[in-house]
Amino acid sequence: MDLGRETGQRGTRKPSADASADQALADREIEAFVQRAIEALPCDLRDPLVLSAIEEMSGNEIAVALGIPEPKVRARVFRARQILRERLVAHRGVERGT
Repeated sequence: MDLGRETGQRGTRKPSADASADQALADREIEAFVQRAIEALPCDLRDPLVLSAIEEMSGNEIAVALGIPEPKVRARVFRARQILRERLVAHRGVERGT
């Protein structure tokens, strides 16, 4: 009996428990890597990034809190994200053997 044919869902399957567990592990590993990468940023880049991305402060709020002009806040957040992206790509490239 082909249940896929009867329900009209041929070829669709729920992911196995092993696949879900593997994905959860991979997600946790990436999350840990990103956390370490954030911690490794110089504080002049890390602080604006954390205030923006984690604390959800506006550029103006960050500028006031850090005592720097808002355009500098935007530039530092941009640069921090750029560095994190580069490190993640490099990490995943090595991880995948590319």
